[in-house]
Amino acid sequence: MKLKKIFAVLSATALAASCMAISASAATRLPDVCHPDENDAEMNDLYYGQGGMGFFMNNTWDAWNQGEWSGIDDDGIIDVSYHINAVLADKSMSGKGSLGMMGVMFPNLDKIGEEYYPFEVTVLEAEFTDEDGNVTQLDTVKEITEGNRHPEGGFRIIIRPTDDPDNPDVKATPEVAGWDEEGAFNGGTLHIKVDFGKYEPESEDSSEAANDSTTDESKSDESKTDKDSKTDDSNASGTDSNASSKSDSSSSKGGNGNGGGNGGNGGSKGGATAAATSAEDGEAKSDATESSDTGAAQGVALAVIALAGAGIVVAKKKH
Repeated sequence: MKLKKIFAVLSATALAASCMAISASAATRLPDVCHPDENDAEMNDLYYGQGGMGFFMNNTWDAWNQGEWSGIDDDGIIDVSYHINAVLADKSMSGKGSLGMMGVMFPNLDKIGEEYYPFEVTVLEAEFTDEDGNVTQLDTVKEITEGNRHPEGGFRIIIRPTDDPDNPDVKATPEVAGWDEEGAFNGGTLHIKVDFGKYEPESEDSSEAANDSTTDESKSDESKTDKDSKTDDSNASGTDSNASSKSDSSSSKGGNGNGGGNGGNGGSKGGATAAATSAEDGEAKSDATESSDTGAAQGVALAVIALAGAGIVVAKKKH
C-alpha cells in the first residue's frame, strides 16, 4: 500500500513537471506583449509598427530584392503579396530564370524584445502563382507555428529548393524542388498571410457578470441559512407541543382512582401522583429524544470511522 502511494506521488510530480516544461517552452502570443492601446502611445506605435515584406534572390545569389511594406491590422494579421519580376529571376531575359530563395521577413519583432522569441503564428495562406497563372500551394509553409529569430534579425519565412548550408535550421521547401535549375523559375507572385493573434481586452460586462454571480451565490447561502433556521424552530415547537399534550393527557387519566368511601381523596391523590409521574415521563422522553438525536449523529460519525478503518484493513489484506 505504501509503495502504491509513493508511485502515485511520483506520477503526480512527473505530470506537474511535464506541464511546467510545456508551459515554459510555449511560444509568445504577440497580443500578450504588444497590442493596440489608445492610452499608451508608445505601445500603440510599437504594435502598428509591425509588418512584413517579401524578398527574393535568384540562384546566382548576386542581388537582394525586396517588396513593399505590409503592416499589421487590428486583428493581428499581416498579409503580404510580393510580385517577383521576370528580370529579377533572369537579368539576361533569355528564359534562364532560377530560384535561390524567396519569402517574407518580419524585422520589427526585434523591437518588442528578443527575449520573447519564438512568437506564436498561424500561416493562413501560402502560395505562389507563376507568370502563366499556375498556382503552387506551399503546404510546408502552412505548417509553421512558431516564429524563431533569424540570425540577421527578425522572423523570416524562407522558401528555397535546397537546404541552407550556412543555417542548418533552414531546410529545403519540397514544393519548389528543382526551381534552382536554369529556366525553372521566371517570376510570379508570392502570397503569404500570417496571423499573430488578435488582442482581446477584458470587457467590463464580464467583470460585472462575475460580481453578480458572486452576489447570487451569497443570497443563495443566506436563503439556505434562513430555511435551516425555520426548520429548527419548527422542530423545536413540535417537540414542545407534543410533550405538553402527553403531560395533560396523563394528568386527566390519573384522577380516576378507586378508594371506596375515600374515593374522592384517593382519586385526587392518585391524579396528583399520576400527573407527577407523567411529567417525569415526559421529561425522560424528551431527554431520550435528544439523546437519540445525539446518539444518531455520533453513530454516523463512528460508522464513517469504522468504514474508513475497514477500508484500511481491506487495502492491507489486498496488499
